[in-house]
Amino acid sequence: MDWTAIGALGEVFGAAAVVLSLVYVAAQVRQNTKTLRSSATAAAISSIRDWNRDLIADPALARVFRKGVEDMGSLDEDGRAQFVMIIQNVLKTYEDMHYQLSHGIMDPAVWLGWEQLGRLYFTSPGVQQYWVERRQIYSLDFQVWIESLEAVTDMRRMDAVSAGTEPKERTGIPTAAS
Repeated sequence: MDWTAIGALGEVFGAAAVVLSLVYVAAQVRQNTKTLRSSATAAAISSIRDWNRDLIADPALARVFRKGVEDMGSLDEDGRAQFVMIIQNVLKTYEDMHYQLSHGIMDPAVWLGWEQLGRLYFTSPGVQQYWVERRQIYSLDFQVWIESLEAVTDMRRMDAVSAGTEPKERTGIPTAAS
């Protein structure tokens, strides 16, 4: 075997090593993407759970929320301030989840349930009053999504969210690229 053949064989082994390295890196990137998706989704959902826990633990806060959802104007000054902070935190969490969805981080199947719950609250009269006053603190993509929601007519029944309708496939989700 001469040096030319040995050199050619070395190049073949080198090319194979590069291909194997690229396959390994692709597998690592895929695993990292799964982990990122899972972590981002879990953090957003944890934020919603914290909000729910606060409402469960504090009946006065739950009353403020319930009254505010029905009519933000029915609250006294302190109640209104509490309601504004509750809704701002919830909407900012949803804005983050919507961002994750529109950038391919959140699984659309996970989003669907959260979207239905959001529609229940975000189309209520009190939250709409909040929205008119403060929509400008949210991203344009999120504003478009909130304003595209169809109202739920019966706030007392969770099944009213999807009564008589099949889940819609969200093909027109606005993204930063559109």
